[in-house]
Amino acid sequence: MKSGDSYTYQRKKDEKEIFTIKNERHIEYRQEQVCEVYLVHRRSDGVIRWMNVSEYLRKRKDKKEKKVVFEGEPFTVYTLLKLRDEYLGRD
Repeated sequence: MKSGDSYTYQRKKDEKEIFTIKNERHIEYRQEQVCEVYLVHRRSDGVIRWMNVSEYLRKRKDKKEKKVVFEGEPFTVYTLLKLRDEYLGRD
């Protein structure tokens, strides 16, 4: 989990929110995990969002790129229950 506004920035060309992985070794580590790894970010205004960074890293073409387009969804009871149901195969 990362907390604070300094972990992400708005990219000027497309206004997307970007999180930078500081160490290339961390990219490889996250890609090799058996379990999914989630990036959880809390802004200074208290808003908490999360995204599946394992899935994001698997899908992209440049496996060494340190920038992650952070498209996190709100971290709420609803999204947590939705994830639980996906893992447990509930509808």
